[in-house]
Amino acid sequence: MKKRILLMFAAVATLSVCLTATSMAQSVKSTFVHLGRGVPGVLYEPVTPGPKAEIAVIAMHPSGDYLTATPCLELAKRGYRTLGANCSTSKSGFISDNDQDKMLLNVKAAVAYLRKYPGVKKILLFGHSGGGGLMASYANISENGVKVCQDSEKLVPCPDTLADMPPVDGLMLIDANFSGGAMALFSLDPAIVSENNGQVLNPDLDMYN
Repeated sequence: MKKRILLMFAAVATLSVCLTATSMAQSVKSTFVHLGRGVPGVLYEPVTPGPKAEIAVIAMHPSGDYLTATPCLELAKRGYRTLGANCSTSKSGFISDNDQDKMLLNVKAAVAYLRKYPGVKKILLFGHSGGGGLMASYANISENGVKVCQDSEKLVPCPDTLADMPPVDGLMLIDANFSGGAMALFSLDPAIVSENNGQVLNPDLDMYN
């Protein structure tokens, strides 16, 4: 009898969770947004906006498709406006050449769009994984000016096109890494003798020797 009651309770609990998830999904509407050439986006927002909808979150990644990224829908379910956009540098809106100077202008387009959107009072950047470096760079330059990426310590100073980017109100770094350049550097193995064969190693530089 106890086992039967427990099974019934589990079934009711599961049904309740499913109905709640379905209800939350139905409370969100999505709208396609054209931010620029090769920069498509999808705006997620509550059907009935509450106080949280005054906060908008931008989610972008240097090389990932963020039009249907999970955080966008999940944050919208919880009352926030979210804009998921592909930060590409191609006409297709997906492929990127990882030119961060160009991609920062794509983030700028998303910020500018939301600054004019009715009801939005604060904008946060959502930087996940490889998006962390991109979003942190935007937050830094937009707040402190283009001079922060043009000093003599920079191997490749950023261009003046990154001046006057509208600042944001906050930055979220979610399981972020150190950006593409740093991660590529960390991935180099000095023991590899030839780029044509990764199994030929210099034993003096092999960390596993």
